Amino acid sequence: MKSVITVFWATLSMVLFSFSVSLAHCIWTEVPFTVEPDQEFNVRAYYAHPDYLLEERDKTNLSLVVLKPGQEMEEIVLFENPNHYDNDIILTNPGQHIFVLERDPNRYMPL
Repeated sequence: MKSVITVFWATLSMVLFSFSVSLAHCIWTEVPFTVEPDQEFNVRAYYAHPDYLLEERDKTNLSLVVLKPGQEMEEIVLFENPNHYDNDIILTNPGQHIFVLERDPNRYMPL
């Protein structure tokens, strides 16, 4: 019985540790759902927890690209702020645009 309890606590500790480590490596973007062509809007990119200052985190290299209609890709330069990265951009083409945020090292082949 004692060995079962030991294994249970060891397994629980490993699960909790791996869960907390995985939370620290989240990246995401915030963009408006719809915009008109030639309208300026703000794109924000976050790494880890949004309330933590960037200087308190591991430095990372984020890159943001937008896939425009017709398969044209354009890299968006991101500027560092206290708790996120951002930039104001204008998209001239009407249609669906896909934003891809990557953090080195990525685990898949880039576009």
